[in-house]
Amino acid sequence: MQVGTRVKVQSKEGEGTVRFIGETGFKEGEWIGIVMDLPVGKHNGTVEGYQYFTCAEAHGLMVRREKAAVLTRGRSGGDGSAPSRAAPGARGNGGGYGGGYGGGSSGRYGGGPFLGGAFADDDDDMGVGFGGPPRNFAGVWAEMLTALSAEAMDDVRGLSQGDRILLPASVLHTLMSRVPSAHMPRPMLFRLTLAGSDSAPRHVGVLEFSAPEGTVVVPLWLLRSMGVNDGDALLVESASLPKGTFAKLQPLDDEFAARTMDPRTTLEAAITGVFTTLAKGDSIVVPVDGIDVEVFVVELRPADAVCVVDTELEVDFVASVINEEEQRQRQSELEEERRREAQAAAALEQARQEAAKRAADAAEAEAAAAAEAQRAIQREHAAAALPPEPDAGPDACTVIVRMPDGPRVSRRFAKATTLAVVRGWVESSSPPERPMASFELVSNYPRSVGTEANTGISLEEAGLHPQATFFVKEAQAE
Repeated sequence: MQVGTRVKVQSKEGEGTVRFIGETGFKEGEWIGIVMDLPVGKHNGTVEGYQYFTCAEAHGLMVRREKAAVLTRGRSGGDGSAPSRAAPGARGNGGGYGGGYGGGSSGRYGGGPFLGGAFADDDDDMGVGFGGPPRNFAGVWAEMLTALSAEAMDDVRGLSQGDRILLPASVLHTLMSRVPSAHMPRPMLFRLTLAGSDSAPRHVGVLEFSAPEGTVVVPLWLLRSMGVNDGDALLVESASLPKGTFAKLQPLDDEFAARTMDPRTTLEAAITGVFTTLAKGDSIVVPVDGIDVEVFVVELRPADAVCVVDTELEVDFVASVINEEEQRQRQSELEEERRREAQAAAALEQARQEAAKRAADAAEAEAAAAAEAQRAIQREHAAAALPPEPDAGPDACTVIVRMPDGPRVSRRFAKATTLAVVRGWVESSSPPERPMASFELVSNYPRSVGTEANTGISLEEAGLHPQATFFVKEAQAE
C-alpha cells in the first residue's frame, strides 16, 4: 500500500484513495489517511489541529493499515503491495497507479514520516475526464513539499522577485497526465499552506519546474511573510482564481511616491510584470527603480484573491501607511487639543455657575436676615402696642390660641378689646422661625372667624366673652 492506492475501508460504505501513510501526533503507530469518495469520513484531513492531507469536509478518514483493503484495478502487476516508505524520486506501482514520490519528510506531523505522492491515474479515478469537459484546475494535485529559499537558486533569473515559485519536474509530469494540454490553465496557480498551522494560505504562480525533487523553492520575502523557514513542510495544491479587475494598494512609506512621478502607472507595470496573484491583506514587495518597496493590498475586485495575469487591472493608489499614521497622529493631537479646550471651557463655566450660586445664596441669606430683623421689629412693636393684661373678673375675657406647630398661648383681654389687638398679640407671640403674618383666627364654638376684614369688632360682640379658644389657620401661599 502506498500514497495513491485505492482502498476499501472496513465498516464504511464506499471506496477511497490513500493520501497519507505514517505516524501521527494523536496516537502512536502507523496510520493511513484516506480521502473517501462519499461523505462518510470524519474530517477534512486535519486532526487535532494538524493537517495531514486536504479534502472536502466529511471525506477524510484516518484508520489503521489492517482496516483498509487494497482494491485491485484492472491492470497487470498492480497488486497494491508497494512499500509504505519510499525514497525521494522512487517510482511506485500500486493498484494501477503509477507516479513519482515527492520524498519522505518528518515535517510537522508528530515526528513521523510523510510520503507525498503525485500519481497519474490510468483509470481516471480522480475524476479527470480526458474526453469530457475541462476539469477545474483546483484540486487536481496536492503534495507536501519541503520549503527551500530562493537564495539557494541564484542561477534562476527573476526568482527573488514576485510571487512565482519553482516546483519539481515530477509535478509537471503529474499535471500533464491529469489535465490535457488544451485545458491546462495559463498561468498555472498554486496555493501554499504551512503544514500543521491555521495560517491563511498564499496563492502563487510557477516560474519553472526545476526544483529539486521533494522541494518547493519560494522567494525569500514570501517565506518571511508566511512565517515559514527553510526545511518547513508546505502543502502545495493546484488552485484557481478569478481574473482581477481592480486593486487598491498602499505603500508602507512615502519613498515610493518620491521616486516616481506617476505612482499608479508604476505600480501597474511592476505588478503586471512580476506578480501572478494578489490577495486582500497581503504585504508584497514591488521592485521600483532597483529598490524593493513594500506595498499592502487594501482592496481587490471581484474577489479577495485574484489572478493578475492577462487581465486589465485598474490600480488605485492611496496614501502611504506611515503618512496615514502621521495624519492619524495629527488628527489625534487635534482631537486631544479640542478635548482639553472643551474641558477648560466646561471648568470655567462650572466655576462661573458656582460663583453665581454663591452670590445668589448670599443675597438670599442677606434678604432672609433683613426680613427676620424686620419681623422682629414688628413683633416688638406689636408687643409694645398691647394694652395691659387685666385681672380676672366679669369684664375680662380669657383668650387661648393654638399655634400651627402645636404650642398654646393664652392671655386675658378686656371684653371690649377688638380682634385687631388679639391678632397683634398672636403675631408678636409667634416664634421667630415661624412668624405669623397672614392668618385667620378660627373658633369652633361659638363659630367665629377673625380675619383682616373684621378686625374692628370686639370679643364681646363676636360672642367670645368670657372665654375664647382659637386655632391659627395660615393663609395658603400663592
